[in-house]
Parts: sequence; C-alpha cells; structure tokens
Amino acid sequence: LAIQDACLELGIKLQFCPAKRPEYKGAIERFLRTFNHGLIHRLPGTVFSSPVKRGDYPAEQETCIDIDTLTHLVTKWIVEIYHQAPHRGIGTTPMARWITGAAARLIEHPAEPAQLGIILSHMKERTVFHYGIEVHGLLYNGSGLQDLRKRHGDPLKIKCKNDIDDLGSVHYFDPDQRAYLRIDAIDQQYACGLRLVQHKLIQAHIRSQNQDPTNQNVRLAKKHELQEIIADALRSKKMLHRKKARVISGLDRSELQEIRRDRPTSPPVPKTFASDTLDVPALLVKPRGSSLAGGDAR
Repeated sequence: LAIQDACLELGIKLQFCPAKRPEYKGAIERFLRTFNHGLIHRLPGTVFSSPVKRGDYPAEQETCIDIDTLTHLVTKWIVEIYHQAPHRGIGTTPMARWITGAAARLIEHPAEPAQLGIILSHMKERTVFHYGIEVHGLLYNGSGLQDLRKRHGDPLKIKCKNDIDDLGSVHYFDPDQRAYLRIDAIDQQYACGLRLVQHKLIQAHIRSQNQDPTNQNVRLAKKHELQEIIADALRSKKMLHRKKARVISGLDRSELQEIRRDRPTSPPVPKTFASDTLDVPALLVKPRGSSLAGGDAR
C-alpha cells in the first residue's frame, strides 16, 4: 500500500506481471543475475547462489559490510559500472539510452524535491482526535494538526507518513496546503530516534510482564534496560549476538567503535530483561551526539 501510494504521488504507473507467465519476468531475472555476479558475489561474506558454489567459504566469518555501506556500493555499481557498460539487448549503454529517452519526453519531478523522502516513507491513515493521532501506539500532536481538525470538523481522517528509523515525528498531509507537515511525538524522551523494530520489541516485552504498554515511565525504563543489553551484546565474543545487535541498533562501524571506547565496562543486565529471553539479544537507540541514553539519544 505504501509503495502504491508513493507511486501515485510521483506519477508512476505500476504494472503487475500476470501469474504463471514467467516470460514476462525474464528481464528482471537477468538483471538480478548480472547484479549478483557483478557485485554481490564479489563482496566479503556473500553466501553465493547455492551451497555447491559456496563450498567451504566461511561467509559468516568474512561478513563485514553494514547496510549503509552496502547501499553506497550498490548505488556506485549501478551508476558508475552498470549504466556505463554496453548492453547487448539495447545495443548501447543504459546511460546512453536514458539520455536519448530523456530528450524525447518530459520527466516529471516532485513539486517539492525535499519531500521525496517523506513521500517514500511508510503510509498510515489515521483519525484526528483532540489529543492528536496515534501511530504504532505512540501519540503525536501539534497546533497545525488541531487547526486542520477545527477547519474540517469531526471525524477527520488524514494520511500520514512515518520514518521507521525514527519514531520521534511523523508527517501528515494537509489538504489545504497540499503539503506534508511535521508533528512530533508527545513522549519525545522515549520516541526520539527510536526505531520501529526496537519499539515493537519493547512493547512486546512490557505486555509479557502484564504491564501497561502506554505508561511513559515503564516504556522509558525498558528502553534504558535495552540500551545496557545491546552494549553487552556488542562486546560479546559470539558473532551472532554482535550481528543481531548491529541490525537492531542501526549503528555504523565508527559509532560502534565509539561506544566500545566510551563504555569499557557495563552494569549488570537487569534480570527482568535477560537477553536470553529475546529473539534478538539487544537494542540500542542510535546516538545523535556523544550521549547514549535518554531523550538525546538516537
């Protein structure tokens, strides 16, 4: 639904391949093969396309690329290698064909390029109340949102976009201004910089202890406990624990090194939230600056 909504706003027409018609998907499969052989299988830690080709290659021991680095490598490979290499199917390079096509038709860009990231975010439809809107169990409110509610009356449903890597704010679509406007979470100390996957794990654990998942003090306490757990996981000798900690925390390599220097030792992990009771060993809010805990962390 989020992809369909974003494409609609950007003027992109979605075309779906019919079921049980593989001949419609050959171009995509061929590109994925080129992508895998041209980049992915050349990176350390790749698992290759089959166990036979993998052989005795220690993929997990060689893994060293985080998601941000992978995104950068994929972008460079597409722009600087794939688009510049001759393509047998079109008889030229993809970049040359793009330039030819761009000269023949007008390419529409977003009216507000700065809002492209917002448009591509996850989409929710919510009803506006006097206390604001609720997204993922968190409340968001602002004067602009309440002014919109007064102008249009109750009940008012709005479309909002949220960044799953930072629940500190959401953007709602104002039909009068025809733009996305930002509103912040009411509980900023908890939500600012918190990732959705972290929030869901916190909420699940609070419910497992028969506590109120909407209680701000309870949520903040669990958030701090998880910060301590992930700090321990990042120092763990078990690669699986370290990998899971990095995935959940969203940290890059430089930030991990900084955390290890700043936290040579860690306090005991609370017994009520032992890491062996979780599917993942730890959580951490990505720091905005040098601080790791509290509302200033991310």
